[in-house]
Amino acid sequence: MNVAHLLREVTQPFSMKPHDTVLEAVRNMIDFDTGAIAVLDERRRCIGIFSKKDLLGKVVVVGRDPKATPLGEVMTTDLVTAAHLLSVEECMRLMVEYRIRHLVLVNAKGEYTGLLGLCDLLGDRIFELRQSVLSLEGYLNDAPGG
Repeated sequence: MNVAHLLREVTQPFSMKPHDTVLEAVRNMIDFDTGAIAVLDERRRCIGIFSKKDLLGKVVVVGRDPKATPLGEVMTTDLVTAAHLLSVEECMRLMVEYRIRHLVLVNAKGEYTGLLGLCDLLGDRIFELRQSVLSLEGYLNDAPGG
């Protein structure tokens, strides 16, 4: 199954611009209970991600003012992107291979379609495994001698 079904369920309904401040981003992260936000250009292309790791390492530790620091100065720009039609397993493989917690999903035009976190993918995989276990338990309970 591809990750498009997860986009409807987990992708935050917002993105930010590079000129938006760190403070604005953190407020959105708290409001939407997310660990990262996509930063888009005017053509809806993801040019960066701002995460809790960026907040701590590029703002807090060095003493920058969150009210005056634009996201464009502190966001992560070395992004791994994937087609939004990849399978959950393929997305998980990419995240493990590149040691990332957030994966930018794009359509065929390269436009941003969503941001998936590792927890989103793990939650989906756990749900699938639980369904398999329930199905096997049902089979075993219905089997002769079971």
